[in-house]
Amino acid sequence: MVHREFLTLGLDGCRAGWIAAGWRGAGSAPVFRLLRRFSLVDFEGGEFKAVGWAGAEQIAIDIPIGLPDSGRRACDLAARAALPPSARSRVFLDLRRPQLRYLPSDYPGANAWSKADGKGLSKQAWFILPKIAEVDAALTPNDQTRVREVHPEVVFHRLSGGALLPSKKTSQGRGVRLELLAAAGLRPQEGWDRRFPRKDVQPDDLIDAAVCALAARRIADGKATALRLEGLSGVSGRDSRGLAMEIWA
Repeated sequence: MVHREFLTLGLDGCRAGWIAAGWRGAGSAPVFRLLRRFSLVDFEGGEFKAVGWAGAEQIAIDIPIGLPDSGRRACDLAARAALPPSARSRVFLDLRRPQLRYLPSDYPGANAWSKADGKGLSKQAWFILPKIAEVDAALTPNDQTRVREVHPEVVFHRLSGGALLPSKKTSQGRGVRLELLAAAGLRPQEGWDRRFPRKDVQPDDLIDAAVCALAARRIADGKATALRLEGLSGVSGRDSRGLAMEIWA
């Protein structure tokens, strides 16, 4: 068996690019790295080979993978249904593949197309489209056995036993999430929240990357499943590129 220093990786978007958390498993602290771009090449022994990220067994990423040409992703609806009503807005809806053609700067055009398709595009959703496009360009359907989409709020909801959590933007919300991570065996080292300048990476970005690494461990161990809606059979479907539209938890 090939030795891997880090078995799982979690990735979350941040202002400066991507924050990645490498994790060996229960009892160890995650190691954070800032990436300016998303590339599987980095995890195959390129830029991060020196710290043992080559060939990570499982990668979980907090970004939509796969986009419908029209309408909504069933996995997003399932993720919302898994959360308490007051927390459901934390899952974006109404992201569609044709919106990508309006990047990098034509928000009015993207919103107008979206309204014609049935539902407008929020500014918040528009701001994550460049990262969606970056991941979309890097992944093929064959990559999805190793790279899975997760939603941190859904994972934290399961870790909490279904309790409603305060916003991750508050100190109370971050504290609760850190306690949940620690109870699951993942405890960031002292000074974790000062690892990067706040202008580049926010504390909640690091927490989300860490819980993605935890979710990746659950996926690798066969303890996670793709979210489904009652009344809908099978998985959430595939988009026009053949990418599976699934959120795992």
